[in-house]
Amino acid sequence: MKAALLFLSIRIFAASALISLGLLEISISAANAHPTLQQVVNALSYPRSSQRFLEEGQTQLETEIKYLQQKALALPPSLHIERELLQEQQVLQQKQERWLKDKLQEQGYR
Repeated sequence: MKAALLFLSIRIFAASALISLGLLEISISAANAHPTLQQVVNALSYPRSSQRFLEEGQTQLETEIKYLQQKALALPPSLHIERELLQEQQVLQQKQERWLKDKLQEQGYR
């Protein structure tokens, strides 16, 4: 029985010691968690790697857009439609529509 009380006392002491150490560690880390004024100034004035990455990507995109715009202005238009061909196409389309209308009327449709 004395052994059981001794082990219980040791377990309670160990548990309280672990809790005390945990609380001490939390308070130390909380004290270190508050940045100094110099750390805040450094964080605000120096860009992070993600910021530099995004800025570099934006610069490259703007450069590519300028290049493509200049290239597009230098090229002649790629689509050229002759008026005669367009008129022929319209005449053929009108003929097709008349033919289809005649066929439908022959079969009793209006």
